[in-house]
Amino acid sequence: MDRDPSTGQLLPGHRVRPLRRRGPSKAELIAEYLEPKRVEVMTKLSELAVAGDPKSIALFLAYIAPPPREPEESVSIPGLATATTLQDRAQAVIAAVADGQCSATAGERLLRCLDIVARAVEIDELKARMDRLEAGRPGGIGEIA
Repeated sequence: MDRDPSTGQLLPGHRVRPLRRRGPSKAELIAEYLEPKRVEVMTKLSELAVAGDPKSIALFLAYIAPPPREPEESVSIPGLATATTLQDRAQAVIAAVADGQCSATAGERLLRCLDIVARAVEIDELKARMDRLEAGRPGGIGEIA
């Protein structure tokens, strides 16, 4: 390593990790190579998969015929719109999941949204508190009165 013998620090211009090599990555090179042969490769892969080759079956299922995504669920949570606090809203979502009015997945997504809202509210409250503290201090923060 290129270090200063007196301090042991790295010399200017030395990097701890080598930079990523310039140009396209290996994956990009492979994709570029296979693009003109895409139909032939997919045909051969499907033939091998039908013939019972386990690796071909796995590749075929993972990339050519992946499982469909779950459709988005439209839910209506009783009491969610009228709840006044975030805690009341979270309890309404949990009650709806417990009663079977929405799936656990939809409930989890709603609770994540409520968590994001709670963080935003917390940040707003902290900012307002800081503004009040700074307004009461002569000269503001960082200045000597």
